[in-house]
Amino acid sequence: MGDGCPTSKRETGFFVMSSLARLLVVALPLTFLAAGCAAAFPKNQLPLVHQLPDKTGFTARPSVFLDVRFSVDLSGGSSPPVRNNGASEKFKQMVEEVTKISRLFSRYTFDPGQSKDMDYTIEIEMVNSGSAGAAAAAGFISGLSLGVIPAGATDHYRLTGKVKDRNDKELASYVLEDAVTTWIGMWAIPSGGSPPAQVVPSVLDNMLRNLYQKILSDEVLRYSWGDGGTRGTLPSSCFAGWRG
Repeated sequence: MGDGCPTSKRETGFFVMSSLARLLVVALPLTFLAAGCAAAFPKNQLPLVHQLPDKTGFTARPSVFLDVRFSVDLSGGSSPPVRNNGASEKFKQMVEEVTKISRLFSRYTFDPGQSKDMDYTIEIEMVNSGSAGAAAAAGFISGLSLGVIPAGATDHYRLTGKVKDRNDKELASYVLEDAVTTWIGMWAIPSGGSPPAQVVPSVLDNMLRNLYQKILSDEVLRYSWGDGGTRGTLPSSCFAGWRG
């Protein structure tokens, strides 16, 4: 990379824990000691959602319980994903940040004890998957060559979202997918990449915004003007600046 190997202070390494994690474990002792670099590239399988529609004009917005989890599948799909509690807590922070900025809800909670007091439940599960064996082999070869031979690994992310009412009836479900490919090595790394700690959170942020946008587009949630419940939308003037 032309500008060296930039670093990020944001602690988001927990997201890079499938193919990339195994690749780094094997390659780091040799390639990084030899001043190697890592560059990540998003697949951009989803449209970029920079801003969600403004729902603050409604006199009543729904309240939601957000049931969040982060799971990992290192088996290449041969075994079920396994929940990672530490990653789930970190991912919950990301969900809260996106939710707070969106101002879509009158209230939201992550506390299961308050779920029955909310209008809806939105289940959000992120699964990070990849082939640990393939990534470890690539990292090993790169390490033996001191990074002269670059190694690549792709982390696949699948976001599953389900919306349920107070009676636990499923109203809608969504599956969104994206991926990040990371290269590690000394010189022959593709140009134009960024540190994984910047790319991965950006991809996951966008996946969450895409989920919320789809829920709104399908008018699953009930918003009220004060004259009875409706699932309408605001006038187009209220969406100024929205870019999908």
